[in-house]
Amino acid sequence: MKKLFILLTCLWTSLLFAQNGSKTNYYVSTGISKTFAPEDFNKFWREGFNLGVGIGRVITPRIEINGSLTFNSFDLNTTAYVDNGSLSSYLLSDSTGFKTADGGQSSIISFLINLKAAFPTTQNTKVIPYVIGGVGYGRIHFDEIQVQSPVDIKFEPAHNENVLTTGVGIGFDFNMSENTDIYLEGKFDFLFTDQDMTVIFPIKFGILIH
Repeated sequence: MKKLFILLTCLWTSLLFAQNGSKTNYYVSTGISKTFAPEDFNKFWREGFNLGVGIGRVITPRIEINGSLTFNSFDLNTTAYVDNGSLSSYLLSDSTGFKTADGGQSSIISFLINLKAAFPTTQNTKVIPYVIGGVGYGRIHFDEIQVQSPVDIKFEPAHNENVLTTGVGIGFDFNMSENTDIYLEGKFDFLFTDQDMTVIFPIKFGILIH
């Protein structure tokens, strides 16, 4: 995984410093992220937000290679977790069944090298649809979870995992001026974690500067 991260860093650096006269695009975005898999991640973590940056090189009028760095954050659904989470069946409770949960925030950082391909459009169109796919490095992190009742307390320790990540999606570029577009993009990210594959769906709204 370290070798993959170094390779991707080298590729992104080459995009940044290439001096072949091709057009460079710069991206900045924010949006919402939805959990899909595994089942527990989808059930016990809420929709979150994402922040992203990127840089790309235009290879042909419709083809671009770009590097993207995206941060996703998700909060634990404490109400659902205390009732059905992995710690709930091991936790003693008083006669009222009262339990609380703290912590559990999750974050996913992905670093992808992508191929972006625009669909053919008329020359003067202001909206350009595209498809995008990439491969790279992902880091998933979970904060410690603490579940407690008046008579007992249990902990799920914090943990991290560095994994191979791929992504595929579609988007739309909206031309605003000669040098600026805004874009809307939805992309499934697949993280090849040790147990079940982790899948999220970030929706990004951003600015593209030529």
